[in-house]
Amino acid sequence: MDTNSLILDDYLIKEIDNKNNITISHFQFSILQKEYCCILKEFYLKKYNIEINDNGNAIIIDISFFRDKPTFEKLLRIFLQEIIKLNYINNNIIIIIPGTSYLDVLELWGAKVSGIISDKDVNLYVMEINSLKLLSNKYIIHLLRK
Repeated sequence: MDTNSLILDDYLIKEIDNKNNITISHFQFSILQKEYCCILKEFYLKKYNIEINDNGNAIIIDISFFRDKPTFEKLLRIFLQEIIKLNYINNNIIIIIPGTSYLDVLELWGAKVSGIISDKDVNLYVMEINSLKLLSNKYIIHLLRK
């Protein structure tokens, strides 16, 4: 429940198994407008002692699960094309990942761990990267050219 009435533009990119009618991979992101980033920053700082950047609009990504590397690359490419189309090419990206599955890859792309939210089942890692830095990464450029 959003008790702060934040305004988000939400996007869900998913792969569906049509035979069983279930989502087998998904990539979700939201765009938080600049005037509401300070609320998000305050929330992370007060509740989890995590300092995040709030110098403009932010893109918040929830990376949960992917069936395989080709699916991950396909959904990631759709996300990257969308942020380019929306002209979010110099904004903060906040990435939330469960566990360490994507931690190394995201660090290779230039993302930094801002903090960890401890949970009884799994730790959630809060990472940040500037979208321009992400789009300038060699792997990402190659992915977009496919």
